[in-house]
Amino acid sequence: MLLLCTLPLPPHKGSINLRAPPKGLERERPPKTTMAKVEVQIRRCCCCGLSMGATSIALYCLILFSILTGLAAWGLSDTNEHGDASHYNSCELEAQGKINADNRKLVFTGGQTTVVVEDSTSYHCSFGLYTEELKYTAQPRYLHLIVDILIYIGVILCSLLLLVGVCTYSYWCLAPWLVVMLIEIVRGLISCFFMFWYSHGNLARLAAAIFFTGLQIFHMSLWVLILAKFQRIYNIKHGNYIDRPLYTDGLYDNA
Repeated sequence: MLLLCTLPLPPHKGSINLRAPPKGLERERPPKTTMAKVEVQIRRCCCCGLSMGATSIALYCLILFSILTGLAAWGLSDTNEHGDASHYNSCELEAQGKINADNRKLVFTGGQTTVVVEDSTSYHCSFGLYTEELKYTAQPRYLHLIVDILIYIGVILCSLLLLVGVCTYSYWCLAPWLVVMLIEIVRGLISCFFMFWYSHGNLARLAAAIFFTGLQIFHMSLWVLILAKFQRIYNIKHGNYIDRPLYTDGLYDNA
């Protein structure tokens, strides 16, 4: 590597220094400032660009949270009508080992009434801990389900707005999804924590808790992708090109 250094020569007598302002007109130069440009450097989502990836994420959220809304509404209706008698009591007793799971049905002496004991591997005793909040008793479960349904509906509406934002190239339409989805991820992680807390060492409950924890981690990656898309649109709209050739050579015109 060759380094070249140049030193200014002293001016001769009678010469005029054109760079120096006349005496009395000197003014203090403003300090140089540099604006830092920060961007999540993600340019592709799996095998496609960010636009196609954001569209797929919006459709995924529409389908998933529509299903979760229906399951939460089902659990809310069951809690309102039966409380803990329908599923919670038998799931808790079986998870604690107080009921033998092989004896699924216990018939009273009258022969007319049948009590169904849920197995820990059933939907209500495993996935229902998350989708129907069956890790809680009736009163707190009712409140949690109402909050869940409100958040799920919010994600659905923001996913529709996300589709509009991708089609119209408007970064403001992506912002509500980022906010509501972040709230949902935090809620999901808290729910998974209590699934572990109330698992009683039951393998089916632990497996369900691990599954939904993995789902939250997956949602974090989706959130980062939409954040990258938001920043990409914002920077292009405001002329903040981090790496201009990648934006202008046609490779990422649809990013």
